[in-house]
Amino acid sequence: MKIIWRVSAYLFRYRALFVLTVFLAVGSMLFGIAWPRILQWVFDDVMEPKRVDLLMWAVAGIVLCFAMRDLLNMARIRVNNTLEQRVLLDLRRDLHNKLLVLPVSFL
Repeated sequence: MKIIWRVSAYLFRYRALFVLTVFLAVGSMLFGIAWPRILQWVFDDVMEPKRVDLLMWAVAGIVLCFAMRDLLNMARIRVNNTLEQRVLLDLRRDLHNKLLVLPVSFL
């Protein structure tokens, strides 16, 4: 648990990227949950009374859900990679600075 708190100190230096990553992940998840609900609506309310006019709207909704889910996931991956690289750079920089002040006898 102590290690998690130490690493989270590096992570929270970039709060905006962290929060954006979480929001993009939640948005992607919500669109992933939405398309089965649309299919349920299609099978329950569109196919049963044979309302074919609503079928195109259902297909468009499903396509939109998949497209938005994938777009948000793509954005999340890019933001997360940026966050990851910045945190790793900070970790390496701090490690390097720590190694520079150690005495030669330690090495």
